[in-house]
Amino acid sequence: MAKEIKLCPFRIYTEVRPAIMQGQGDVTVTDFMPCLKAKCPAWYVKDERIPCTNQYITNVEYCKRLEQK
Repeated sequence: MAKEIKLCPFRIYTEVRPAIMQGQGDVTVTDFMPCLKAKCPAWYVKDERIPCTNQYITNVEYCKRLEQK
């Protein structure tokens, strides 16, 4: 079964949080942002054939950016 695309590896945010205690440096946090799904031009849906059968899985999500070589 196909996995849902939840996080976009190309949309990243960075946040600097102040130190909790004196003498410590600020903490920089970097994380991935959620996938925009239909709002993203790289996202598309298609039907996928299950190998060795005549059955199809409908609405399999793909990201064109992740498919680039």
